[in-house]
Amino acid sequence: MIYEAAVPISHTRHLNWSVEVGTDYAFCRNVNAVPLMAAEFASAACEYAIVLGGTGDVVMPVAVLGVRPDQNLYVTSQGGWQAKYIPAFVRRYPFVFASRGNGEP
Repeated sequence: MIYEAAVPISHTRHLNWSVEVGTDYAFCRNVNAVPLMAAEFASAACEYAIVLGGTGDVVMPVAVLGVRPDQNLYVTSQGGWQAKYIPAFVRRYPFVFASRGNGEP
């Protein structure tokens, strides 16, 4: 979706890095749907269509952001977000939760 390569944070590798809170969402301009957690449904349902997406046995709720591939109708030309609620998947970027494949974080 947004992440090309996710790597674990390490003290030695990321020693001099920092994170700034911003309002530029241009990084997800070409993302037409993002996963939602159940806790987000009430807030997200006011502004987004929520559908079950995926393939086979891997199905999850997603917020629809655009109707065409590579289309996000919520990102302005300046990179702003055009909705009151911003899905957690977008808000927490560049951080992503991952597991080791055995269900452990």
